[in-house]
Amino acid sequence: MSPSSADSIALDGSSSDLSRQFYYRAKANDSVAQVRLNSVPDTVLSRLDDLKLDWSKLPGLAQLALLWDSGFAINSKYDAVQTWTLGDHDMATLALTLDEYEAAGCLPKNCTEPDDTIMYESRYCNGAQMNNAAKCVVQDFDDGGSYHAAMWGIGGNSESAPTLRMVKHEWDQAGNSYEIMVLHTVTSDNEPGWDGCPTSNMNGGYGSLVFPCRTTANITAENKEQMKDVTGSPWVSEWLVADYKDTARADSSGFNKLLLVPIILGALVILSLIGLVFYCKKKRQQRSLTEYEESSTGETPTILHDGLVQLS
Repeated sequence: MSPSSADSIALDGSSSDLSRQFYYRAKANDSVAQVRLNSVPDTVLSRLDDLKLDWSKLPGLAQLALLWDSGFAINSKYDAVQTWTLGDHDMATLALTLDEYEAAGCLPKNCTEPDDTIMYESRYCNGAQMNNAAKCVVQDFDDGGSYHAAMWGIGGNSESAPTLRMVKHEWDQAGNSYEIMVLHTVTSDNEPGWDGCPTSNMNGGYGSLVFPCRTTANITAENKEQMKDVTGSPWVSEWLVADYKDTARADSSGFNKLLLVPIILGALVILSLIGLVFYCKKKRQQRSLTEYEESSTGETPTILHDGLVQLS
């Protein structure tokens, strides 16, 4: 299945419908490296199992589309980090428009892209304003460093595939400490620092989509009530099956080998528990025998290696 023309989007870095952008790049015969992850999320593996597809056989663009459509981005340590939408939003509507950004009380900076369109990025906006404008929540993680780049932006090169780079921005301002999760759609080498415009060797001189999310470490009771799990889009599943059912088919058994890891670990835990039960039972029997013999004969029994009992 392909997205209908009514569902098409402008590839100008203004939409968070990134799965559709990955789809368009795949259809244009573009390619990126397969995704590097420490662990593929269980929800993604389960979805692939239903589709009878193998994660390791999917091309990079398809992997990225599936990750985002399932509610995940990637941090600097190659962990998949979960994203929840707020209210009526979904993964395609998380980006902030210029009007929404300014309505939060924030001031933008603008630059001119190579095709003479105007890109925008955050210039003056504090953490409280960013949090209030955010339409999503991201699982908290330790990023292990600071990152000084825009936390909001509109712009993009329609000929390049976005990234799913989730960065934790932390800073102190006017006696307040702020933490904001931010989705960056280009690599750090292709992104200017705060209050800068991209040079010609940064994403071809184009801007990029950037938008904030709250961290789970700083959410309100209202946020918790509004948080929704991402369920995925039928069209993404249908596209993956239509285009990759032959090249990325799972084993004939339909079983995803990556699911063996938790199964093996679970079996080892069960075997360890069984061994512990038998050990405790044997010790308990030995203690009971000792107590009985001491009380009845006044002698301490010794259990020999062949199971016989010797009184001493």
